[in-house]
Amino acid sequence: MSRVRSPFVIFVTLALLVGGTAPALAEPSDLTWRDAPTVAFDALLLRPLSAIATIVGVPFFVASVPFVAPAGEIMTSLDVFILAPADYTITRPLGDF
Repeated sequence: MSRVRSPFVIFVTLALLVGGTAPALAEPSDLTWRDAPTVAFDALLLRPLSAIATIVGVPFFVASVPFVAPAGEIMTSLDVFILAPADYTITRPLGDF
């Protein structure tokens, strides 16, 4: 079991680190020194928390499928539990709430 878990944990960690910094590196001229506390707060607290929310959202999505499938709302559930936290974690510029 630990052989399977270690590569997965390493892969997820690297993906979140690289994906989380890509938007911040795309537009460095928009950041100023007065934005440094905001950027630090985002990078050190909000991004890791939203990454955790994305990972925790997966089992909640799976658990919700039997209840939302009859109504045809699987994509809404996917958006709420996985896509919205992932978008907040990965695609939003650093320091932009």
